[in-house]
Amino acid sequence: MKKLPERILFYDGECAFCNRAVQFILNHEKGGSDLHFCSLQDPIAEVVFQERGIAGLGERTMVLIWDDGVMVKSGAGLFLCTTLSPPFSWLGVFKILPTKWRDYLYDFIASRRRRIFKSGYCVIPGTAQSDRILG
Repeated sequence: MKKLPERILFYDGECAFCNRAVQFILNHEKGGSDLHFCSLQDPIAEVVFQERGIAGLGERTMVLIWDDGVMVKSGAGLFLCTTLSPPFSWLGVFKILPTKWRDYLYDFIASRRRRIFKSGYCVIPGTAQSDRILG
C-alpha cells in the first residue's frame, strides 16, 4: 500500500448528511489545503485505524487524522472549522465549551443524521479536488 496522506477526515460514506459536510468543506476551505477524505466503510480506514490503535468508534463518529494527532466527534468538527474561510471559521470559537457538552450535541445530531437528509448524496469533487478523495 502506498504512503497515505498525514491529514485525513474519515466520515460515514453511506450518510447523505456526512457526504454533504465533506462537499461543504471542499467548497469553503481556505486555499492550499492538503486534507484528504475517506469513507469509514473503505478498507483504507480499517488499515489506518489498526496502525494507530483506533478501535470501537462506530460509523457515527467523524475521525480526523491531522499529522500525528487524532481528533473525534466535536473536536474534529471544530478543528475543521478553523480550516474554513470566514465566516465559517468563526465556529471554532465553540472549542471553549466543555468537550462533554460539545460531544453530547454531536451525538444528538449524529443519531438523527439519516433523518435530517433522507435522500442519497455522493461527494462529487471538482477536477482539482478528486485526488483528495481516498478509496
